[in-house]
Amino acid sequence: MRVTRLREAPRITAPFSDDAWSALDVLGEQVDRDLAAGDVRLTMGGEPTFVSIDDFQAAEWNTDAVGPTKREKADELALRLRARFARGGLLHHGQGKCIRGSLPRWAFAIYWRKDGEPIWRNPDLIAPEGAH
Repeated sequence: MRVTRLREAPRITAPFSDDAWSALDVLGEQVDRDLAAGDVRLTMGGEPTFVSIDDFQAAEWNTDAVGPTKREKADELALRLRARFARGGLLHHGQGKCIRGSLPRWAFAIYWRKDGEPIWRNPDLIAPEGAH
């Protein structure tokens, strides 16, 4: 795998002017109001970390980015979480963090609607991990 940067915006070499900071702050406040009005909640920080109880001393649960069972265990957990908290939710398998000097990590996510309306109606169309 190779990751290539398609476009790199110029880096800021001088601080923003006071007017630019004020405009940015006003925009940020408007975004906060829009998110609150839409009942959208954001979090920041690291992602939840899962360690398998079956073989918690293995390198894949301590030091290695991947291992022989990690993706399958993650998929099982995501399916259980979707069944319990997000029926009709969309399970997304995608690229996660890209740490300098390493290949991109993978990430699983579940998206659902608060009102219970399903986003994804046929979970059989997503193959479980390990089903090649």
